[in-house]
Amino acid sequence: MSVLMALKDYRRTIYFLVLGLMLYSIVSMFLSVKAAKVSFYWAFYLSVLGIGYDFQRLQRHYWWVLAPLLLLGASDLIWFGWHYIGNPAWDEFNAYLATGKRLLLTAVIGYYLFSVMHRYAAPTRQAVRYALVAAFLLATAVGFWQDAHGVDRIDFFLGRATNAAYDYSILCAALIFLLLYEAVNRLTLVASLLIFVFSYYIIFQTGTRNVMATYPLIILFVGAIKLRHVGWKPLLMVLVSIAVVAALSWQTVIKPKMDETISEFQRFENTNGNQQGSLTSRLAMWRIGVNLIADHPLGNSLEQRWQYAENYVKTRHADQSALDYVNVHLHNELIEVGSLMGVPGAMVLLFFYFSLLFYARVQHNPPLFAAVLGLMICGLTDVIFASREQTIMLTLLIIALVAWHQPPSRTPAPSRH
Repeated sequence: MSVLMALKDYRRTIYFLVLGLMLYSIVSMFLSVKAAKVSFYWAFYLSVLGIGYDFQRLQRHYWWVLAPLLLLGASDLIWFGWHYIGNPAWDEFNAYLATGKRLLLTAVIGYYLFSVMHRYAAPTRQAVRYALVAAFLLATAVGFWQDAHGVDRIDFFLGRATNAAYDYSILCAALIFLLLYEAVNRLTLVASLLIFVFSYYIIFQTGTRNVMATYPLIILFVGAIKLRHVGWKPLLMVLVSIAVVAALSWQTVIKPKMDETISEFQRFENTNGNQQGSLTSRLAMWRIGVNLIADHPLGNSLEQRWQYAENYVKTRHADQSALDYVNVHLHNELIEVGSLMGVPGAMVLLFFYFSLLFYARVQHNPPLFAAVLGLMICGLTDVIFASREQTIMLTLLIIALVAWHQPPSRTPAPSRH
């Protein structure tokens, strides 16, 4: 009997260590990237130990979450191996090599947690909720601290304000719907409204146009289709909050960004994409990328893409402004993947998006639905999975939201929401 109790305690210890390290990685990403990475790797190592010690057969429906992660990570590694094994341009620090490995490691963590989490449903649910609240409070405090100290664009010490905006907006959208899904009362309504107001202000201070425009739309869209039973008052409160934040930020943020956007679009049209600018260069990159996919649908190496872009600019005398960024990425997830991994890679990415949306819809998981929708929208103007930090934080967030929603038994019970 004592041996069985010891084994049970050992299983519980491994599980909560993995869960705790995963959640700590999400929380600490807004303050210390190094701590977040270390926690992520330890969560993986212990997951491997847990799988070896306590192997469980995974329920079939969880493969709708893990299979996209595995396929996306494998496609990155296959692309890298195909183009760079035996190639002098081999680079062990290649972003897609690193991203592919991290996606596979996240899938292993998810496999372990999903296999045994039914034993610890209630504490897992609480742990995820408290961790996401802590992540929001920490990130918001850091954001206000940076704003008070005159930081030009809030970045949560991530180094890039755009990355900060993507991570923060997706976290906040997920947290809002997590609270409203668990209970709809005065406390959760007020808490969700405050989260929205504070987060929307912080997002404005990151200066990221995509998120500034789409964050409230995600909240309204998911709220309308997923929480119809809540009623019209919360949606009206969100609309009023949007109006208030927009009014306070009109002169300092919104109007300058609108003027800059109109000016850059006109510059792109007038110069045929040959003059630099944030939007101008993006439009030029997208046009080159779409043409590259059409001409080479099976993919390219980074060097081949660069040569194509150079020849494109020389022969067409257009889109010169793209050349400074082509070797980084094309600032659109789907075009980026298609330009390197071809149409098959683009199909894998679309499967990743829509399988997760399908899973969230079928399982009635509004926080996951909002997070994946935010991930897709952010990918319209940037490349999320070229960043190692974002790959870790956002995929772990997806795993955490699935773990939060699971029922306290092996057979998931249908949700009433």
